[in-house]
Order: sequence, then structure tokens, then C-alpha cells
Amino acid sequence: MATGNEETLCPLTKEHISPLCDFDLPVVPGHPIAKLNQDQLPDEIPPDSNKKISYQEANLECDPKAATVMATAVGMLEATAKGIRVVPLWSTSDNGQTLTMDFFPKDCFGKTISDDQYRATLPEGCRGVDNDALDDAVAKAQKEDAPVKAVEIAKGQQPLNGRDGEIQLKFRKDSSVGEVKKDGTVDFRERGGTFCVGEGDEIATLIPPTNGVPGFDVLGNEIPAETDNPRPSRQATTLQPRTVTEEPLFSLPQLQAW
Repeated sequence: MATGNEETLCPLTKEHISPLCDFDLPVVPGHPIAKLNQDQLPDEIPPDSNKKISYQEANLECDPKAATVMATAVGMLEATAKGIRVVPLWSTSDNGQTLTMDFFPKDCFGKTISDDQYRATLPEGCRGVDNDALDDAVAKAQKEDAPVKAVEIAKGQQPLNGRDGEIQLKFRKDSSVGEVKKDGTVDFRERGGTFCVGEGDEIATLIPPTNGVPGFDVLGNEIPAETDNPRPSRQATTLQPRTVTEEPLFSLPQLQAW
């Protein structure tokens, strides 16, 4: 048995219990996994108590009257000098985008663990589960009669960020040095950047922003998408927006240069 986080431990240690199954395999709910050594119990568990004591974070329940310990979740029993706990067979990545699980051919009582039992051990609200990957891992563990470790069986979805609004110009906005004429002059209109337009000419299309689509992690938590932003307004007072078909366009009521 390995070490665990002491904040989530049941105060029992190996001196307090006698195993009723193989702790090198996953423990399961439904049957006592250990007997309490009632003459050596810690103060937190009075041997004459008629009330069951639940350690939810440790996934264990003690019954002093029956002198038994039961698991409340499928997992591996871990222990330190401070106590014990049942650790689930699944774990998540640091960013919550993947969930992996260990699979075993049998439980601590020597019974086969079905795919539905493994599915029932997943955290509440788990999303992005690949049921085919889970079923394949269960079949492989049973066929090879050996553990299959760290199989990815769930994957989250990154958010799809919205697109910012933009203005698409209807004319070239690049510039050049211009051509030097024989008399040494340059027509600066050839350099670009200055354009003459007439009333009613379409000079730009305003592309509105699009909304983002939120994502989620494997525990079902929503990951918000980045907020979309409209194009900052830099239009002159003479530019008035109008809508033609489905595209919002700008027209120029008087002869102006952008």
C-alpha cells in the first residue's frame, strides 16, 4: 500500500484492521474489506458505538458494532502511519482536459469487474467519455489477466473563441514609392493610401464579431470562450452605415476621401 494525503484519511492504520481481501487489487463496495481490531482502535472510533462512521473523502465507512470496514467506492487502498483511504482508479490531467483510468482483471475478492462497474466509478458529471476505449481496456485486462494502466477514456473540449469584428476595405490599402517622372516629380496618388470616392460608392464592409463557443473539462466544468470585440470606430462623421442584403456596408453621402 502506498502513501496518501493525510487530510483525506480515515484514522485507521494497518495495526487497527485485519484484511478480508487482497489489498493489491481494487477494493469494491458491498462487502467488508477488513475487520476492526477492537482492542486497538483509535479514540475517534469507539468500539462500543452503535453508529456507523463515514469518511466520505477517504471513501470508507467503519461499523464499530459489526467490527468491519467497507469501501464506498471502487479504488486502491492506500495507507500511511496516519490512516487509510480508497483512491479512485481514475485521475485527471492538470488542465482537466484528459481523464485516465487503471483497469484490473479482478477485484480484491477475485471477482471480475465489468465495464458498467468501471463506468459507475467515474466522477459525477464526467463529460467526453470514450465508451469504446473503456470497453476495450476492460476486455484487454480480462484477456491478458493483467492490469492495464493509464488508459485515456475521457477528453474535454477547448473553447472556440469568438472572432473580433473587423472592417474589410474595398480598395487596396498598401502603398508604393511611386514612379518618378522625367521632370523629377512624383504623382503621390500613385503611392496609394489616398483614394477618391463618389457618393454611394462602397468603400468598406463591416464584419460583425462572432460569439465564442464555451468548452468543458472532463469533470463537466464549463470553460468560457474569450469575449468577441467589435471593431473600434474610426469612421468620419460623414460615413453612415447601411445594410445591403445580409452584409452591413458603408456608403458616402458626399464626395469625401477616407
